[in-house]
Amino acid sequence: MPNGTKASQETISLDPTLSAREHLAKNVVTWSIKGMLIVAGVVVLSGYTTFFLSHFFDTPTVTETAPRSSRLSSSALHENTLSIFHALLPVLGTWVGTVLAFYFSRENFVTAAATARKLVGQFSETKLHQTSVRPNMIPFPRIMGVNIPEGKDDTFLTVKALRDMIKPPGARIPLVTRLPVFTHDRRVKYVLHQGTIYEYIAEKTIEKTDPAGGKAMATLKDLLEYNDLGEQARRFSFLPQNATMADAKAAFEDADNCRDVFVTQTGSPNEAVLGWITDVDMVRHSQV
Repeated sequence: MPNGTKASQETISLDPTLSAREHLAKNVVTWSIKGMLIVAGVVVLSGYTTFFLSHFFDTPTVTETAPRSSRLSSSALHENTLSIFHALLPVLGTWVGTVLAFYFSRENFVTAAATARKLVGQFSETKLHQTSVRPNMIPFPRIMGVNIPEGKDDTFLTVKALRDMIKPPGARIPLVTRLPVFTHDRRVKYVLHQGTIYEYIAEKTIEKTDPAGGKAMATLKDLLEYNDLGEQARRFSFLPQNATMADAKAAFEDADNCRDVFVTQTGSPNEAVLGWITDVDMVRHSQV
């Protein structure tokens, strides 16, 4: 988990938009302060102007003969300027306060978030080490798979039958997204994912030409021999029944592209399957 925290901090510090944000923040603060100083200066200047005009030019003759609008123009200017100052001061102050609060709290937020991720990760790992695979696996009776009868081989199953097991004719959505294939004594041979079957159908269709020139249904054997589909169908691992979910997580991480883990009595592939853990199950159990 410390590696994940370090990566997160590096991501934040290398944010390409960070310099642009800092530049914008400096401009907002600088021009807000300048704006407040300018408006304050105008208010002071208008006050002095009002005082100067009222004391040196507001003679009785002028007061009596000049229109009221002229006599009040200097004080009105001061009042209007003061109103503008009162209106702009909260806005500019809010801008400055928001920017300062963001940049002073950003580092604290990053530290707090990293600490929280570390604690959550530690709790998750502890939980996985304390959790057995037995109550969290899919028990064999509930596994929707297919068995190859004793004495039969991979030609027993057709690609069309496998496709129909995943998505029956007329169904709007697939029943499952992967299909384990077992022997008659419950040993797992393959796991056929939906994408694997559809890839073969897209490339080769569900029929093939036999040596006599006739048409025949493509079989599981044909699918396994096409490109690397056979290798894909054998990408799974095994665990003993006394393993923990932490062991299951390690099994997924240690094997390349492993998406399925099967539980047997001692973890041997030659034993009957007791249960099944998928990568989707593992992600769910890894979350706090």
